[in-house]
Amino acid sequence: MSAALRLIIAEEAAFLVLLAVWTYIIGFKPEAYGTGKFMDYAFITAMIRSDYMPFADPWYAGSAINYYYGGQYMSALILLRCMLSPTSLSCHILSDALLKNEDYE
Repeated sequence: MSAALRLIIAEEAAFLVLLAVWTYIIGFKPEAYGTGKFMDYAFITAMIRSDYMPFADPWYAGSAINYYYGGQYMSALILLRCMLSPTSLSCHILSDALLKNEDYE
């Protein structure tokens, strides 16, 4: 096994361990009070239900999302490809992995 492959495996293992630890820690405070989780969940759900881009804005009926939604888009894409339902648990885990998580500072 080459040194580059060992480095890739070590980095992936470190990421998975840190993700598991972070998910365990925030599991003690899963409520969505005072955070952007409502918006994240609404955007991800709107993206999964939509057949076109730009996606419909869940807060402002009749218009498209006028906001940066890169992390939510990646989460919705992973949910669709893995055939998972957009439950709060799956969105919560994906937001830990993909979105900038300022909610826990």
